Amino acid sequence: MTNWFLHSKFKLACAAFLAGLGLLIAHILTSEQWVSFTTWTLGLYFGSSVADSAVAKKPTDS
Repeated sequence: MTNWFLHSKFKLACAAFLAGLGLLIAHILTSEQWVSFTTWTLGLYFGSSVADSAVAKKPTDS
């Protein structure tokens, strides 16, 4: 099993999430904007993980 928390995608998603949280705490983002920002951040992270898994599959022997 790989250390998924060491991958750059995970680190970037965490940084984006924490940046959005900081903007929410600083009252720069509204709660609706934060929900949208978080949805996009997590959606892009999960989408890239699925794409990475699909590309990295090894061909099976027939």
